[in-house]
Formats: sequence, structure tokens, C-alpha cells
Amino acid sequence: MGAGWAILAGYAALLLLLLPLQSLWLDELMEVVATAGLPLHDVVAGYAAHSAGQSPLGALEQAFSIRLLGFSAFAARLPAAIASILGCAGMLVLSRKAGVQRAWVALVLFASLPLVLRYGAEARPYSQALCIAVWLTVLFLDLLQGPALRSFTIYAALLAIGLYTQPFVLFVAAGQAFFLMVRKRWALLAPFSAVLVVATCAYLPWYFHSRGYWKQEIDAAQLHFHLQARLALLIPRELTGAGYVGALAVVLLAVYGIPCLRKEGSDWLLWGAMILAPVCLAILADFVFDYFFAIRQVIFVLPPLAMAGAAGLERMYKERGARLAVTTATLLVALNTGYAIHWFTKPRENWAAAAQILKRSASSGGCFLALPSGSKVYYEFFQPTLKAYECTEADLRKRSAIALAVSPYLVDRESDIGTEGKLRAANFKLLDKTGSAQPQVRLYVREAEEH
Repeated sequence: MGAGWAILAGYAALLLLLLPLQSLWLDELMEVVATAGLPLHDVVAGYAAHSAGQSPLGALEQAFSIRLLGFSAFAARLPAAIASILGCAGMLVLSRKAGVQRAWVALVLFASLPLVLRYGAEARPYSQALCIAVWLTVLFLDLLQGPALRSFTIYAALLAIGLYTQPFVLFVAAGQAFFLMVRKRWALLAPFSAVLVVATCAYLPWYFHSRGYWKQEIDAAQLHFHLQARLALLIPRELTGAGYVGALAVVLLAVYGIPCLRKEGSDWLLWGAMILAPVCLAILADFVFDYFFAIRQVIFVLPPLAMAGAAGLERMYKERGARLAVTTATLLVALNTGYAIHWFTKPRENWAAAAQILKRSASSGGCFLALPSGSKVYYEFFQPTLKAYECTEADLRKRSAIALAVSPYLVDRESDIGTEGKLRAANFKLLDKTGSAQPQVRLYVREAEEH
């Protein structure tokens, strides 16, 4: 496994270099605003109120990182990066247990998936949940070899940690339980089911505390579930982060290789269940709780997909020849790399830059408005002094300049039109705007003072 650990070291170095590369986008900024500078109790309490369907452990990890290193994109994203590195290390261990002869092949395939790299460099808790899913599977293969109280205890603790990180991690265990049931492993299924019950009960206090807040946010932000035909297209397009071609290539390799994953009591059914269960159960949960579907909810399929895909490449190497296997692997990694490069180099929203523009405008005798109004907290996070320059109704009569910051996620077009109409009615004229930069800042001046 020497090559595997060398590749892991290279991945770790690349990931750490990527952390400060991009500005924080809205979902990351929502996390950071909830974790930076607040007491830990308030971090947890606030997290329930603004993160429907989420759990607080990732926020606490981020809070500790920011307190230790000071606020920066690097510090906010560091817990996710560490989890991604640990998850990749788990893939090396899992490969050996699953019967993949060249563990580094599974690691390269897994780490090259654009979705894995993206969440490893993002200030949200999905990389942590993915890491836990990998190590839950490692523990499950240990249980297949010989049930032991120690293994059950560790599994239960890790699953509870997973639920408090991202609750859909439960669907990994559900796929494993399905395997035990179909294979009639009753002696293992009974204590394993007890472990699932214990871990789920440990999560219930957070669920009962948060469910009211979740419903409020879903209703306020219109995050309702919609079962549409395009869902069948969205999943394969976004499954790996490499579009339809990348997802299809990995799935075909996985189908080809899954019969080869026969070691330590596992077989094709286990890996198939761990691929299908997270997808089916995530859609079912979204339907039951009326929450919109997002691909991050099913990222737990990536470890078994990569494992089966690596087995497929090894089978291709043995049965079809080295040239075809190497060419296939090279093209797939190149495709994944291309999508990853595009993700990390495409234009990004920059709330800090917009906040700087607002501060410059406000300091010269103006004030600012934000659309939607709730987004003002994100500008004030980067420039706290902006709190003193929020526009009031009186400012429409006495200010000479007003800066309007428009979020790229504004969906209420009527609110935008209405605000601009109000400014024109107060004799303001649009003087300048920040082009295509997001969020867009529009500078209005009182027309009489422009001449």
C-alpha cells in the first residue's frame, strides 16, 4: 500500500492548497456566520434555526477551527479537508478488506471524483459525513468477519456522530442492514438492528428540538419537495460531479466490477445495496418531510461506486488487457480532473468584495440597502461597521447616495423592481453598477446633486 499512501499525501497537499483559493459562496457563508464569533451554545441554537434537515457537529468543528486559527476561508474549510483526507485513508483500508488488489486504484478513482474534491474544500459538513460513511463500511466488514462487542460499540458511536453531522448517513447503515436481512444473517442482524436503534435514539433529542425550525425555514424559503421527471436526469448528471459521461463511466465500471468484490463475507449485494439505498431513501425522506432534493444528500454512494469501479478496472486489466484498462482509467481521471479544474476556476460570488464596495460608498455620505433584506448580515459579517449605514425611510429623503446590493440568489424579481421604483420616485438615478460581479452593487445618486 506504499503507492496508496504516497498518493494520499499528494491529495492532502493539493486539497490544503485549494482551501483559500475561492471566496466563500452563500451556503458556506451561512455556515460561517453561524459559527464565527458566537458562543458555542449560540452556534448550536442558531444552527437549528437556519439549517433545515442539518445537524450541528460540523458547525462545532468549524467553530473550533476558526477560534484556533482566526477567521479565514482556510480555517473555515479545514475541518472538511481533514475529513476528506481521513476518508481517502479509509478507502485504502476498505479496498484491502473488499478484495481490491491495488488499493491505490480505488483511492485515485475516489479522490478524483469532482464531488469528493469539491466537498473536501468547502466549508460545509458533507465531507465529514462522507468520511464517516467510509469508516462505517470498514467497521461493517469487520463485523461480517466476527461480531464483537467492541466493534458494535464503535459502530454505534460512529453512526451517532454521523447522524449529528448529516442525518442521511443513516442510509448507509440501512443498506448494510438490508444485506444482512436478504442474506439471512440473523445472528448478526439482531445486534446490528439494536445498534441502529441506539444510534437513532441518541439523535432524537436534536430532531425534536429542531423540527419546528426546519418546517419554518422550508415554508419561508419555499424549499418544498417536487417529484419531477427531471429528477431522473439530475441524479446522473450530478452524481460524481463530472456530468453524464463521468457518471455513466463510473457506473458501468462498477457494474462490471461488482461481482469481484467477494471478501470478508461481502458480495455484490452489499455493494449494490449501499449504492441504491442512499438514493432511494433520500428521495423518500425528502418526500415525507417535504424538503427539496439535492445531490449532496446521496454522496454516500461514492465510496461503494469507487470501490466497485476499481474492481472493474482490475477485472478489465486481467480479462481485456492492460492497454484498455490503462486507457479507460486515464480518460476517466482526465475527465474528472477537467470538471474539477472548471469548478475551482470558474467565476465565483464574492461577498467580501461587495461588502468593501458598500463600505466605501457608505463612508462617503451614503447608506445601503440589500436585496433580499435578510442578506445584509453577510455584508456586515465582512464589514461590521456597515450596521451603522443601513438605509431607513428617512434616508430616502436626506441621503445623497444609496448603494443597493443584490444577491445572485434573489428570486423575487418584483421586490427588485419595487425597490428601484421607490428610489426613482425619491429622485435617485442609477449612476454605476459592478458589472457582472456577484453580488451586484448598484450605486444611486440623487439626481439634483449630480449636476
